[in-house]
Amino acid sequence: MDIVATTSVAMGLPSRHLDRATLPHRFRLQWLILLAAFGVFLCIAAQASVPTQPNASVIVSNGDFSNPANDGSIGGGVVGGSGGGPIGSGPWAGSYNGIAALLAPPTLTIGAGKAQIGGLLGVNAVGILNNNGRFRLNTGIAWQPNRRYVLEADIDASSVLTANVLLGGNVGIAISTDISKASRVVSSTSGTATLSLLSGTTYRVSVEYVTGASVSGNIFVQLFGEPNGLLGVNLLSAVSFDNVTLHTYLLTQTPTTIVPANPGPYTGTVGGVVDPDIGVVVLDSIGDPIPGVTVTFTVPASGPSAVVTPNPATTGADGIAHVTTTANTIAGDYDITATVSGIGTPFVYHMTNLAGPPAQVGGVSGGGQNATAGSPFSAPVGLQVLDQYDNPVAGVQVTFIPPSSGASSSFAPNPATTDANGQISVTATANTIAGTYDVEVSVSGVSPSTNFQLTNTAGPAAQLGNASGGGQGAEVGSSFTNPVGLQVQDQYGNGVSGVTVTFSSPPPSQASSTFTPNPAVSDANGMVSVAAQANTIAGTYDVEASISGVPTPMTFELTNQAGPAASIGSLSGSGQGAVTNTPFASLLGLQVLDQYANPVASVMVTFTPPSSGPSAVVNPVTVMSGPGGLVSTTATANGIAGEYSIDVSVAGLGSVAQIDLTNMLDPTIGVDDVGESHQNTSIDAPFSCVLLVQIVDGTGTPMPGLAVDFDAPASGASAMLANDSSSGTHMQVNSDVDGFAWVEATANGIEGSFIVAAQLKYSLAPVKEFHLKNLAANDPIMGNGFDGICIPFAATLEVPADSGK
Repeated sequence: MDIVATTSVAMGLPSRHLDRATLPHRFRLQWLILLAAFGVFLCIAAQASVPTQPNASVIVSNGDFSNPANDGSIGGGVVGGSGGGPIGSGPWAGSYNGIAALLAPPTLTIGAGKAQIGGLLGVNAVGILNNNGRFRLNTGIAWQPNRRYVLEADIDASSVLTANVLLGGNVGIAISTDISKASRVVSSTSGTATLSLLSGTTYRVSVEYVTGASVSGNIFVQLFGEPNGLLGVNLLSAVSFDNVTLHTYLLTQTPTTIVPANPGPYTGTVGGVVDPDIGVVVLDSIGDPIPGVTVTFTVPASGPSAVVTPNPATTGADGIAHVTTTANTIAGDYDITATVSGIGTPFVYHMTNLAGPPAQVGGVSGGGQNATAGSPFSAPVGLQVLDQYDNPVAGVQVTFIPPSSGASSSFAPNPATTDANGQISVTATANTIAGTYDVEVSVSGVSPSTNFQLTNTAGPAAQLGNASGGGQGAEVGSSFTNPVGLQVQDQYGNGVSGVTVTFSSPPPSQASSTFTPNPAVSDANGMVSVAAQANTIAGTYDVEASISGVPTPMTFELTNQAGPAASIGSLSGSGQGAVTNTPFASLLGLQVLDQYANPVASVMVTFTPPSSGPSAVVNPVTVMSGPGGLVSTTATANGIAGEYSIDVSVAGLGSVAQIDLTNMLDPTIGVDDVGESHQNTSIDAPFSCVLLVQIVDGTGTPMPGLAVDFDAPASGASAMLANDSSSGTHMQVNSDVDGFAWVEATANGIEGSFIVAAQLKYSLAPVKEFHLKNLAANDPIMGNGFDGICIPFAATLEVPADSGK
């Protein structure tokens, strides 16, 4: 019985038929090979390399066996049977061949994403045998000369495989020119194969083939290569295939294209490394990477740029030239050009150097400006946030922190976010308080913070406030101690400068004052302060301060105070009389005046009556002048009739006046008519009877020692009156112990009638009139002594106790 063994040492290697004489030796050889299988496998797996994925691929239709139209089975059946053909509707086809009189043919199945050959292992009297079966595919693509082709597939035999078993036992794969036996050995005669474990019992197997200068025909793919070989001790009963791919490579690569190794974008922070890097891949005409190619990078000489290291760079085995790119300190967009000799079109990298983190605030604008309180500032406030290299930083939050009290402002928006140029612009609105202040600009990560200054100015004058200096007094003719002041304010109470304020006082004929300066101009704080000078008239009055456009003036009350006592005004109560021991009817009074005749209050005035004789009791003696400078007191006559003066003195001035008073006799004391009241005599001749009166009280009792005034006319017809001691037209005679008082009368040289009056001094009693007539020298004297007692002239007066009246 013949046994056929497969001795292929590479996929697609032609089979060699062995006769029975050679079988025992072959069995022994394969057993020896199997003993070293695992060690050999580990070495192969360790040394295997995964080729770079090419860009040029040969289409293997339904290489992943996912097309349901290609699903189906062929093979199996009677022992020794054979056959082949498409599976399903293709494109994969198969062939199978049982061992004649020994084994049924294997079954080839495509489904569930795999291609599987089952029924390979059989047992009969001869021994353990393997059947023959394979899958095949015509790619319809012609071979290209001077190319390297690589065929790959995933294989799972539900067993640990080795290179010798896999490749020598025909479990592998093959590429060929057609399906004929003579020509499908292409892959083994000039190619190499590799094996790598994917997972479990699944392996990735690859085989490559290099074409010569002349090739023909289409490319065919075969799975399970050349059957009819014994699989050694593995004795596989089934094997499955998946993920069949075929790639082609140029044998001589010439750079034609440069492509980036990374997709970008290519950005880096100023002063930092660009990530991802700007590695390039150099490709040949079919898109395969080329190792060992020199790539030169050109960067801008100024502005945003970078340093490329190394430069030039050389592509590695993967065709990539890796370089480190470090951004310079200037932010912005720029290009880096990668150039390869022989490639006319370089690759241009569009790079961006990003600004670093915020480090400083610059370009502040809008500071130092003014705005009316409560109004927006005319110019926006702007600034720029920069990194440490003065690059603008976008997207940074900037917060404005104005004072929390006093003059301040608000900002919109706040916080604000910088634009692409690192700039912001915000609107500032002044609050209602005037003043200059600092605004802090806060940027996270930037220290110290930046400040700028703004000023809120007062609006137009709208009111007057903060009055000072009112309510004070000053001595007449002198300056007030404190100036008169006020503040010109806008509607919010802020001081307004440069406003003219006029001060108005009552006319000079009244208590008033003058102001210096007047008008006055408000200062930088809106304040006005003027000096006030009182005129010479004492009194309290209002002063008005006014400004144009404000209808309501401000009023100050001032008082011109009288100066020190300098004089007194008219006396009151002087010249009056009162019955002895009775009060005077009118108060004794006066007014204390300063030098300008203003009443002076609170000045002490003293009334001093005589200490003996006619006098009065004054109560009070000492009196303080009142608000009008007025002083008054009462006086009561003592018991002695007569005239006298009360001395008035003013503190600081001494004695300034006298008040004349008269103590009058009791009204019951009067003149009794006892003397001759009608007499005639010649001119220059004495009258025959003395002029006689008697002073008695209400009971008729004579009152001695009282003065009686005898008065003759001072001109015209009159008489010279005389007594023992004196003479004249006026004589004062005191009553004697009997109450009598008299005078002698001698006619003057003028003819005519006249009256001599006898008046009891200090009495309201009726006057005694003596009717006298001066006759011519030769005229007869008619009837003297008929009206009363006649006491002859120059005779001793002896009045009888009963005068007969």
